[in-house]
Amino acid sequence: MAIGLEPRDFKVGNEDILWAKPGGYVRGTREYDRLEWAKQTNENAALRSSSWGMFQVKGFHLQDLGYTSVKRFVRPVQKNEGEHLAASVKFIQVNNLAKFLRSKDWVGFARRYNGPAF
Repeated sequence: MAIGLEPRDFKVGNEDILWAKPGGYVRGTREYDRLEWAKQTNENAALRSSSWGMFQVKGFHLQDLGYTSVKRFVRPVQKNEGEHLAASVKFIQVNNLAKFLRSKDWVGFARRYNGPAF
């Protein structure tokens, strides 16, 4: 579900956290700094646009995964690796990806898990 915000409306002054196209990761602990900065601009949008856990499930999938708010998605995945796995399993189930794992179609799985530029 879209939250009705256009990144271009927030670009000025936030060039280090908003990118013209997907990607732009600075990697490592600096990502936490970028997230905190983004949360100051719009916490809901920042949490929804971030990837969470070791399996990097995006916050904007929260409703498809059965969460009622982004914080109810984020809090558990901040607890432990078991919650990371639970979120990724939900994502795999909701998107019917298990068949690609069972058939060892790694490219098919990656394309659907990560998008066409996997």
